[in-house]
Amino acid sequence: MFFNNNKIVLINLYFFIISFLLVVFYLGKENLSIYNFDWLFYGDASSDIFNWLSYKNSSWKFPIGNFEIENQGVNSIVFTGAVPLLSIISKFFFKAFDNFHFFSIWLFICFYLQYLFSFLILNKYYKNYFPSIIGGLFFVLSPILINRLGLHLSLGAHWILLAYFYIKITNQNNSLKIIFIICFSSLIHFYFTMMLLLTEILYNIFINEIYKKKNLQKFLKFYLRLFVSLFSVMYVVGYFSIPIQDTLGYGYGIYKLNLLSPINPLGYNLNGYFNWSYFLPRFEINFGQNEGFNYLGLGYLIMFFLFIFNFKSYFSHEIKKKGYIVIIFFITIFSLSNEISFGKTDIVNINLYKFIEAPLSLARASGRFFWIVYYLLLFSCLINLKNFFHKRYKIILMILLSIQFIDLIPGYKRYFQDKAFNQKIINLEHKVWDKIISGQKIISSTYIKNQSNDFFKILPLSKKKGFLSEINYFARYDREALLKLRYKNYEDFYNNNFDIKKVYLINNLGHANHIKNELKSDSSHIIVEVDNILLLIDKELISNISTYDVILSKINSKVIKPNIKYTPKFREDYGDSSFLGLGWTKHGFDLSARSDGDFSSLLFNLSELKESGNNLIIKINGIINRADQKLLIEVNDEHDFKKIISLDIKNKNYTFEIPLNLNKIKDINNYTVNFRIKGQLSEFDSLKSPDKKKLGFKINNIQVN
Repeated sequence: MFFNNNKIVLINLYFFIISFLLVVFYLGKENLSIYNFDWLFYGDASSDIFNWLSYKNSSWKFPIGNFEIENQGVNSIVFTGAVPLLSIISKFFFKAFDNFHFFSIWLFICFYLQYLFSFLILNKYYKNYFPSIIGGLFFVLSPILINRLGLHLSLGAHWILLAYFYIKITNQNNSLKIIFIICFSSLIHFYFTMMLLLTEILYNIFINEIYKKKNLQKFLKFYLRLFVSLFSVMYVVGYFSIPIQDTLGYGYGIYKLNLLSPINPLGYNLNGYFNWSYFLPRFEINFGQNEGFNYLGLGYLIMFFLFIFNFKSYFSHEIKKKGYIVIIFFITIFSLSNEISFGKTDIVNINLYKFIEAPLSLARASGRFFWIVYYLLLFSCLINLKNFFHKRYKIILMILLSIQFIDLIPGYKRYFQDKAFNQKIINLEHKVWDKIISGQKIISSTYIKNQSNDFFKILPLSKKKGFLSEINYFARYDREALLKLRYKNYEDFYNNNFDIKKVYLINNLGHANHIKNELKSDSSHIIVEVDNILLLIDKELISNISTYDVILSKINSKVIKPNIKYTPKFREDYGDSSFLGLGWTKHGFDLSARSDGDFSSLLFNLSELKESGNNLIIKINGIINRADQKLLIEVNDEHDFKKIISLDIKNKNYTFEIPLNLNKIKDINNYTVNFRIKGQLSEFDSLKSPDKKKLGFKINNIQVN
C-alpha cells in the first residue's frame, strides 16, 4: 500500500508541501483564508462562489443538490462550477457557520491529487521513486491544468482522468472501481463524466472487443450496472431538476480544438491573451478555440518526437494493441468537432443534422476532451524515455523537465506572479444594501437574463446572509422559468405595477428612460443611483437620499434627426441614450434589436424636427419560425396612430409610416411608439434550438423624412 513505509510517507509529505506552495504562489498568502471572497469575483468563478453561498444558506431539499431560485423554481448545485461534492459536504457539516468558501482548499486538492496519481502511474513503470517524482512534475505543472484553474475551478480536477488511468493499469478488470470513478466524476463536473464514458466505451470496443459474442453479455451487464449507478447518483444530486432540453448548450464546433493547439502557446486568462512559451511563437485562432488550449510545452514536444522515433519499439513493448491509436484518433476527432481549423483557417466544415448536433451540444466545449489524449501521450512519452535511453533516462528526464519549465516561464508568470484572479476589492458601500437585505427584498432587474452584466454588479452582496436575488448565473438553467419571470417583470413595468417586494437594477438607459416616463406620482418605486448603479426602488427604503431629481435629469430619450437612417442595437448595461425602451433583446451574436415578449416600445426625442408633416418610417422583419405561423403586431403611439400588422412565412418584411403631427404630441422630448405582439413561436417550438425566447420582429431601420 501507498502509506505503509517511511519513505512513502516522506514522499507524500513532499507532495503536500509542493501542493501547498503552489496554492500560496497562485493565490498569495492574503487570499488563503476561507473568508476572503474578493479573489473569486471574476468570470465563471463568480458564479461558483455566488451559487455556493446561495446553496449553503438555502433549506435542504431533495434531490440534495437542489436549492430555490427566487421566483424561478429550483436549480441544482451540479449546474455550477461549485464542486457539487464539496458543496454538499460543506453544507451538511457547516451550514450554520458564517459564510465561507472552500475554493482555496480545492486548489490544494487538485494540485496534490494531480501529483499523487501521476507519481503512482509512473512508478508502476519506472519502479523507482526518484524519476517518478520528477516525471510527476510534468503533470502538476502542466499548462493545461494551470490554464484551467485560472478559468474554471472545478474543471481543475484533471486528477480524475489520472485516477481512471491508474485504475485501468492496476485493476483493468475491476468493473466496480470503473463504475465508482465515473459516478464520482459526476459529483465534480459532468465534463469529466462525459470524458470517462467516451474513453471507457472506446476502450471496450477497440481493446476489450465488446462486439465479440463471448464478451457481449458480460459488457451488457457492466453497462447496465454503470448507467443505473450513474443515473441514480445524478438523480440524487439534482441533474434532472431542470428540463432535459435545457441541458443542451450552444457551441459545439466553436469551443473546440484547433489543429495547432498542441504547439500553440496562445494562452488566455483574466488579464487577457499572452504567450505561454519562451521559445515558440503564438498563433492566432478563431473565437472560442481558446477552450481547446492544449499547449504541450517544449520539453513535452521533444519527448513526443523521441516517442515517434522509437514508436515501433515502444508499440511492441508497451501499447501492444492498435486499439489505443484508434482511441486517440477518435477522441482527437471529437475534440476537433465538425469544423476542423488550422489556425484561423477552416479546412473542414460539415453541417450537422440538428438531431445529431443536439446531443453533441451536451459537450459543447469539445476542445476539453483532448485532455485525455494530452495526458495519455505524456505518460507514453515519459515511459518511452526509459526504453529509449535505458540507464541514462533519469538524466535525460531532468534535462527535459528543465527545458519544459524554462519554456513555460512566461505562462507561469501570468499565473503565479501577475495573478489570474480578481485583485480588486469590490464592495457596495451604501447602507441601503443592508436595508434591502434585512428587509428581505428581492433584487431583480429590468432585464432578467442568465449571466447578465447586472449579475456582476451585485456580487459583493452574495457574501451577506439573507441575500435574495432573481439575478443568477448558471451553466444550465430552466429557460422557460427565467423567461416567464422576465416577461412578468415587463408586464408589471408596462402597467406601472411594481412589486413592493423587489428592488430592480435598471439594466440600461433605454429602460431607465421608459420607466421614468411610466412613473406616476403615486408609484411605490422611484429611480435612484446607488454606488453607480441605477435602481428602481421602494420609496420607503430610500427616503433619506436626495439624488432623485439629479438622476432623472440625466435620463433622456435619444434625439432622432431627419433624413438619417438608424439601426438600433440592443446592448446590456448601455450607458448612452437609446430609442429602445422595454421589451427588446438580441439573438446570439447579432445585436439587432428584436422584440422580446408581448410588449415593446420605442422612445424618441423629436426636438430636431422643425415642422409637422414629417413621417416616422419603421422597417421591420418578422421572426417566423414555422410555415403555419401568423404574427400579429398592434402598433400605437398613444395619440392618433393605430395599426395592426399581419406577418407570415410569405410576408416577413414590412415598412410602415407614422405621421408626426408635432402640435398634437404632448411631449416631443419623449414620443413613444408601443407594440403589442401576438403569435410568436420560439425556436424551441419549431425544434430549431433550445431557445425559448418569444421573439416577434427585428427592427431593420428607422428614419424620419
